[in-house]
Amino acid sequence: MLNKIFNLLGSQGKRKSIRKKNSLRDEWAPESPTVSPEELCEIDPGTMSREAIRKQLAVLYKRHNNAVSSLNPELRAEALQMLDAIVECRLRYVDPL
Repeated sequence: MLNKIFNLLGSQGKRKSIRKKNSLRDEWAPESPTVSPEELCEIDPGTMSREAIRKQLAVLYKRHNNAVSSLNPELRAEALQMLDAIVECRLRYVDPL
């Protein structure tokens, strides 16, 4: 059914380009190279407890995980950036290996 819709709309080429845009994580370049994952997630490991960091990261994860499926490519790119930062902070401060 979806293929029929794409064929009727003549957007087979667009479908392929959307798949390329899904790899925004590979193409993303941060606006400022000095922004750390901690700054993006608004956490301060020096003053926040492990539980407070975990709660902050959980709130951010809920917000940005939903945004990954957005049709807006800028919003999707920002969400992927934030999810990467959340994962890095979680590995550093909540669940160290």
